[in-house]
Amino acid sequence: MLPTDVLERVAAEDTQKLPGLRPGDYGLAPGERLGEAITRSWTRLTDIHRAFTDELASSPLLDTAAGPTFKQWLRFLFQELGYGSLTATPTARTLDDAAGSPGQTFPISHQWNHVPIHLVGVSVPLDRRTAGVAGASRSAPHSLLQEWLNRSEGSLWGIVSNGRQLRLVRDNVSMTRQAFVEFDLEAIFKGQSFADFRLLWLTLHATRFDVPADGQPHECVIEKWHVEGATVGTRVLGELSTGVKHAIEALGRGFLAHPANDALRTALASGALAPQEYYRCLLRLVYRFLFLFVTESRDLLLDPAAPRRARDLYQAHYSAARLQTLAATTRGNRHRDLYESLKLVMTALGGPGSPPLGLIGLGGYLWSDAALGLLGSSALSNAALLAAADTAAPALGVSA
Repeated sequence: MLPTDVLERVAAEDTQKLPGLRPGDYGLAPGERLGEAITRSWTRLTDIHRAFTDELASSPLLDTAAGPTFKQWLRFLFQELGYGSLTATPTARTLDDAAGSPGQTFPISHQWNHVPIHLVGVSVPLDRRTAGVAGASRSAPHSLLQEWLNRSEGSLWGIVSNGRQLRLVRDNVSMTRQAFVEFDLEAIFKGQSFADFRLLWLTLHATRFDVPADGQPHECVIEKWHVEGATVGTRVLGELSTGVKHAIEALGRGFLAHPANDALRTALASGALAPQEYYRCLLRLVYRFLFLFVTESRDLLLDPAAPRRARDLYQAHYSAARLQTLAATTRGNRHRDLYESLKLVMTALGGPGSPPLGLIGLGGYLWSDAALGLLGSSALSNAALLAAADTAAPALGVSA
């Protein structure tokens, strides 16, 4: 909906690539700076959130009631985001059915211009129904808002929050999975994460949803960011598919050419291993490559509690980034040591992990022995492995 690269541009205030990121676009006076405005909001809301948390600790019955959560916390948050004094929706809105008869009601709590804002109690889950709670008894708060956005013609974006989490939701035609941007308010304020609050402020400020007089919701800034993200995503997907294709070809040729892989060649020749299944095994191996490249580049793969020695050992001798660096400087050779070290990493991720390398076991089918079939016991030359790494990583925008 708003991919990572778009959010990174927002955080960087990249006015060259995204519209609406100048101080005046946020309604600031000439000479005011975004950083100063965000810091003022942060200072005020930090104190308010602390007081709200203290109140919850002493009055636990407040946790499912929307009123106290709004009055003591969320109304101030929305004030600082430029929405002014939100007022509750007086009656549940209704959508007529196809025949024009009164249809389903949607007890969404608040509305700001064309943006529905559904707020519930701090301990009301966003993804589950809660019996007896207004706005959450018939369907989960997130589902209620999503259905309204999908069915109504006047709303494109909406916000749902229970005071702990806050989600930006958009009209979404997919019925199989949710799409939203979530900010963990509790983690932001308890953990004093100003950087995350800054991104929240820049992304969810009311000016992001402003439209010209007599304009339509799709003319707002947040929708322009969404379109930009979709455009960039389409381009990246094309580059990724090309990289995956070349990586599969390099690996496929490399496995078949290696003299130690008689069992693989025999299985293909006899029909015991169908060509399509061989392709699927190669594709899963490439998926493993992509997973390693992305998680390593974002420092998400290794155990945060792993000692520095283990992290250094992994980076220097076992990382996928090391393979890309080698691919940029050498064409490789007939030896098979690089694939053998990669198999150690993959085995650790599929099983109990490897504390000496800082790896935690992930499990799942992708990392199982069955996912690779004969490729898990086959040999691969360094030249073929580096050729695959050289095509897969750049497609993800990962540089050596």
